[in-house]
Amino acid sequence: MKYHLSNAQRKELLVRAVPLAIAIPAPMDDPDDWLAWAQESLGDEGQYVHRIPEVCTLPVGPLKSDAGLTSVIGGFVSPAEGFYWRVEVAIVELDPPCTPRGKRGRVQWPGSVQDNFGRWPREAK
Repeated sequence: MKYHLSNAQRKELLVRAVPLAIAIPAPMDDPDDWLAWAQESLGDEGQYVHRIPEVCTLPVGPLKSDAGLTSVIGGFVSPAEGFYWRVEVAIVELDPPCTPRGKRGRVQWPGSVQDNFGRWPREAK
């Protein structure tokens, strides 16, 4: 699978020079090289990944959003919110191509995912 940043995420990284933390669902089998896996999974944006991703489990729940993968998988929530499920993810940090002008923000899903059956969500925002 290939994950793609949304236009807003790409702008944050490349224009505003803000580091990103993108959560990619962890693969079923651990790759031999997590860094290479993360770079390959992010396609063109993989060139901005320079550190091994942190693999962890995050709480995810339904959110009223039509933004990217949040509309498909759900959004990151606090366990205090009650209803949630846990997703094992690899948090991939992307560094801007120039000196960062801001701090890394919250962990986000990528904008979309491409697999053998097409792109999800269908309309990348």
